[in-house]
Amino acid sequence: MFLLFLLGAAVVAAKSPDQQIVNGVDADDGEWPWQGVWNTAGGSLTCGCILVHQWWVFTAGHCVGGIGYTAEFGSNTRGSGINYAYDTITRHPDYDVGQGFTPNDIAVVRLDGTGVDLTNPNIRAVDGFDIGVDRTRQTCFITGWGRTCGNCPLPMALQEVQIPVIDEDVCQTLWDVSYNPALHICLYDAVNQDIGSCNGDSGGPLVCWNNNKWELCGITSWGYSGCNTAYPSVYARVSAFRSFVCETTAGEVCW
Repeated sequence: MFLLFLLGAAVVAAKSPDQQIVNGVDADDGEWPWQGVWNTAGGSLTCGCILVHQWWVFTAGHCVGGIGYTAEFGSNTRGSGINYAYDTITRHPDYDVGQGFTPNDIAVVRLDGTGVDLTNPNIRAVDGFDIGVDRTRQTCFITGWGRTCGNCPLPMALQEVQIPVIDEDVCQTLWDVSYNPALHICLYDAVNQDIGSCNGDSGGPLVCWNNNKWELCGITSWGYSGCNTAYPSVYARVSAFRSFVCETTAGEVCW
């Protein structure tokens, strides 16, 4: 299998017209207020990002490595939000793109200054996760400004779609050796096979409804080349990185 990391606007993959990705809808204003745009220095989307604290942000490990990024929050229309500079970026020490399936695909970003403006009604940090919860029985959503097909332009409006979390054994079968259930969480509509993530969605959130709140469960990581939704989308399993996050944030984010 040929894997493709779900990067951003710079990545264009060939695909057939029937391989639709996401098949979501425009999110309402104010929905998913922790979803951000991880912009390049020039202001172009490279990935998504997730607000987890007033000055702490998650994105995918493969979304960092350059300089001059900004995290944009506060609007579901890309380019209309508030851009925040970063102070530090810490990629997981065991991140290794050379392994092909990007294990430990998480980076923790400390925003500059006092962080985001939480008085803005369209900006809010997402709640933490509950370890040990069976996500296959929950209502879960993914969001992002990634392509709506492998060679489609990036949408301006934030997209959302409800998607099933599938059993680890099923995902292991579909992805063979590439999927690691300790580090990954797998999303797949086995019936219609027409929703999932695409280029530009990386670093964005998988959230599930639990205990009357949305909880962050995953970070968009990788999928099949061309955004082929006949295969599952794979997310970094946030709960696997609890110690890394707590240490990196000096105890400020320790769910």
